[in-house]
Amino acid sequence: MESLTRLLFIHAGFPEPRLNVTVSDDDGGWLLLGDLVWDEERVVVEYQGSTHADRQARSQDADRASVARDHGAQVFEVFAEDLFETHRRQRLLVRVARALKLDLGSLNFT
Repeated sequence: MESLTRLLFIHAGFPEPRLNVTVSDDDGGWLLLGDLVWDEERVVVEYQGSTHADRQARSQDADRASVARDHGAQVFEVFAEDLFETHRRQRLLVRVARALKLDLGSLNFT
């Protein structure tokens, strides 16, 4: 599903993200491992599949995302519904495009 998520962004016209990249704080300390990362803009997309579904995993993911946000990263969680439901997919693409400061008119949201 991470590959499908990457292809969604590429098909829409986003620049190629780096994959499975460590996101660090300003001192080089580990914050999280991002599925899709646009380094310069500090934008991270995390696909949340079934392995992230139990309460403890969700709690850990939410904590890591909060700490990364505290250090200036923008973290977006993606679920299967975001890929397969048209309106949710479009809202996700717009949110991430804005975080990356992309021209919305140049992107394919279909």
